[in-house]
Amino acid sequence: MAEDYPRLKFLNAVVHETLRLYPPLWTIGRSTIRDTMPGGFSVRSGTEVWIPTYLIHRDARCFSEADRFDPYRWSDSVRRPKFGYFPFCGGPRCCVAHHFAMAELVLGLAVMLSGFRFHLEPGAKVEMDAWPTLRPKSGVPVFISAR
Repeated sequence: MAEDYPRLKFLNAVVHETLRLYPPLWTIGRSTIRDTMPGGFSVRSGTEVWIPTYLIHRDARCFSEADRFDPYRWSDSVRRPKFGYFPFCGGPRCCVAHHFAMAELVLGLAVMLSGFRFHLEPGAKVEMDAWPTLRPKSGVPVFISAR
């Protein structure tokens, strides 16, 4: 099954788009180690800075129709701005296992979808809870049936 990973391009795009709209780390905290001027704002060394991943991933300057689920935006021909998408952080503090995590997500989803169908309960509304990680507030009510 792991050898199938390179061929699961569309499923990989679906996972990327899901992580764009619902990044597990909805905000990332960092402390500055020197005075800096990001975006023209003066920030002193030792200042705690919060980077709102959830908002950046939905910024229209980075993604057209940013609130719409569109896995095709992850095709090889589409250009994306650097640091417009970073579900596993970015730069030197990027998660060392982010490639493994992506493979695990895509392959796990492929296995589940090959054996089961998932349907959201009719009329269900899924609310998000932004705690340390972004997650469904009261779960996701789905019906699961064998294929």
